[in-house]
Amino acid sequence: MAELHDATSLSAAGLPLPKNWLAIIAFIWAGQAASMITSYAAGYAVVWYVTESTGSALMLAAMNIAVCCPWGSSRPSAASWPTSTTASSS
Repeated sequence: MAELHDATSLSAAGLPLPKNWLAIIAFIWAGQAASMITSYAAGYAVVWYVTESTGSALMLAAMNIAVCCPWGSSRPSAASWPTSTTASSS
């Protein structure tokens, strides 16, 4: 556990990490978690509103597909997204 807070820790790029690197990562992850929760809640609210307004099972299905499409369509490409513009040929 001491190596987590070692001042001489290096990043994957070989650069020294700041002393508070764990707090920075935790802050970013907390922001992402809050963003996901509120995004899912908004999608649920839209589906619920349209379903209650129309009373139609077909609209329920259509809205569920419409809400889930952006999430589902972005997932497959995320795995194949290039991580660097300079690929090594060795």
